[in-house]
Amino acid sequence: MEGDSGGVGVGDDPVFDNSLVTNVTAQLGNSAHLPCTVLNIKKNNPVSWIRRRDMHILSVESTVFTQDARFQLHRDSDASSRWTLIIKYLKNSDEGTYVCQVSNHRLQIQCA
Repeated sequence: MEGDSGGVGVGDDPVFDNSLVTNVTAQLGNSAHLPCTVLNIKKNNPVSWIRRRDMHILSVESTVFTQDARFQLHRDSDASSRWTLIIKYLKNSDEGTYVCQVSNHRLQIQCA
């Protein structure tokens, strides 16, 4: 999994916490945990995970939009600003860029 960080908040807009590592390497058959932390998040700023290869929307907020049960979303109960995409039992076909996106009047994107 590879990616880069981006996104700049303005005022009270959501902003990505870029202090987390966004390049994740995991072994085939194991799990990959892709963290995304968004600060200043509001209820009207949904967070989504997208697989860049085919632009498949994997999740929006806590709803997962894939029938592949290997993909799960975890939102920390003590840090409601962190969404972690979990891909279990990794396959070669899982390699690529996964995008964490927060929607507001100025779209912000962070790759993980």
